[in-house]
Amino acid sequence: AGHVYGQAMSFMDVFDSDQSAEVRKDNLFDPFADRYDWEIGQWLLGSGLSMATIPSLGTSQNILLGTNHLNTLSLSFQSAKQLRGLVEMLPPGPQWKCKCIETSHPTKSKVYLYYWDPVDSLEAVFSNSLFHGFDLILPVRCEIP
Repeated sequence: AGHVYGQAMSFMDVFDSDQSAEVRKDNLFDPFADRYDWEIGQWLLGSGLSMATIPSLGTSQNILLGTNHLNTLSLSFQSAKQLRGLVEMLPPGPQWKCKCIETSHPTKSKVYLYYWDPVDSLEAVFSNSLFHGFDLILPVRCEIP
């Protein structure tokens, strides 16, 4: 049959050993203050507004809510720059790669292939916190006669 050659640290092992691991025991949304804080940040980042459009939450409050409600919130960020800093503290996922493809027939423009590295992608899937504690796959070396 096969033989197990050891086990590397999973994404969650690395994630749980970083400097914020203790804080995350009480706050799953760290580096954000709480779920509401994270949801507002997620909405701002996904809203299509550029970072230049949101110089600070204090000055863009009328655009966002039409009132002064954002001043009464206790957010962990007060500007787009601080929000971006919090997001950059989060662990990254697989990075996009790009390769120019040579074609056997002429094309009007170059053909580019955008892809994720398969190993990085599998690592991201299998290290998802939803699967923490489950052995989804055990790599083994098999000899084929």
